[in-house]
Amino acid sequence: LPEVNKSLLFYLFEFLHEVSKYSAQNKMDSDNIAMVFAPNILRQENQDINQLMNDQTTIKNILKVLIEELDFMKVDPQKLK
Repeated sequence: LPEVNKSLLFYLFEFLHEVSKYSAQNKMDSDNIAMVFAPNILRQENQDINQLMNDQTTIKNILKVLIEELDFMKVDPQKLK
């Protein structure tokens, strides 16, 4: 991804992670947030509705992990070697 796109995604996931911290008050845990945002963030161009429905659970689970594991995504890959 271009750097600007990557920065925008990190900003969005930081915000969603912060929202999920208050799920006791707002009822928006990472699962609910992922369900709302998944169809808008991860989808293929020209995807028909049947394929979208088939992929919905997988896409939601991917987004849920990204929201919950935000701190891991910030780790410098060079430090993992």
